[in-house]
Amino acid sequence: MIVAVDYGVSRCGLAVSFEQKLAEPLTSVKTEKVFLKLKDLKPDLVVVGISAGKSARLAKAFAKEVENVLGLKVVMVDESLTTMEAKQITNKKDDDAISAALILERFLEDV
Repeated sequence: MIVAVDYGVSRCGLAVSFEQKLAEPLTSVKTEKVFLKLKDLKPDLVVVGISAGKSARLAKAFAKEVENVLGLKVVMVDESLTTMEAKQITNKKDDDAISAALILERFLEDV
């Protein structure tokens, strides 16, 4: 299983792919609980979305921590404009999981 993370300071969106074919939005969790969720899911690979600026530094630090603390393989993927795309797909305030699915789709397209 592959899990994608749309990393945010307060919330993280999660999406999954079971056979490297489809990306499905899973849930959003508070950032302080994302490690527990990843540990429970036991993914083979974690895909973390990276944008620009300060948020990119935070996402890269998060990715490194996932590798070091949980021992999971992490791949970083450009997440530019995924939040805007997610808002076009849904009117919900909680579109983090959809953003994570879009990040995962980008990764799966390149595999």
